Amino acid sequence: MSAQQNQHGLAVCSHSTNASYVIFSVYQNTLPNVADAHTSENARGGINVYKEPSNTANHLEFKASLLERGIAFKELLGFYKGKAEESFIINENDFIKYDIDSLVFDYYNQESILIIDNCKHGVYEATLVYNKGNQERIGYLREVSKRYALTQDCYSYDETQGKYFATVPVNTTVACEVKELGYLS
Repeated sequence: MSAQQNQHGLAVCSHSTNASYVIFSVYQNTLPNVADAHTSENARGGINVYKEPSNTANHLEFKASLLERGIAFKELLGFYKGKAEESFIINENDFIKYDIDSLVFDYYNQESILIIDNCKHGVYEATLVYNKGNQERIGYLREVSKRYALTQDCYSYDETQGKYFATVPVNTTVACEVKELGYLS
C-alpha cells in the first residue's frame, strides 16, 4: 500500500507499526546565538531561552491551539542551528490529520521540521523536512549527555525527564560503542 503525500511531502498513512513523531518550533529567527544562550545562571537545562515577545506569543498561541483541539504534545527546549527555542513534539499522525504542517510552514514560516520514526531500542531515524518539501535523512535521534548536546548545533532538552537528545550519524545501542563515540560521557 503506497502512502499519499500532502502538499509538504509528508506521508499520509492510515496506520503504522511504529509511532512517528514531529519536533518543531513556531519561533521566528530573532533569537540570540549559542554563546549568549549558555551564559545565564537561570538557564533551564543549560539553555537560556530568549523570551522575545513575538516568539513567546507564537508559542503560547500555538500551545493554546493544541490544547483546544485536544492534541497530545510535549514541550521541549532546544537549539536549531545554534538558536535557542521552545519547541513541541507531537505524534506525526496528529501533525498530518490537523494540517499542522501548513501552520508551521506557511503561517509561522519555519524552515524545517524534524520527523523521528522507526524506533529501535530508544533510537529513532531522523529526517529533516523542509518548507519546500525536500527531505534530508540526518542520522539518528538518541539520548546524549549534556556535554555532548552542548557541542551540537541542534538538540532538544526534555525538562520533565532531565534528558538531552541529539542526532548522531551512527545507529548504535551497544553500551561500549555509545561510550566510545562520546554520546553519553
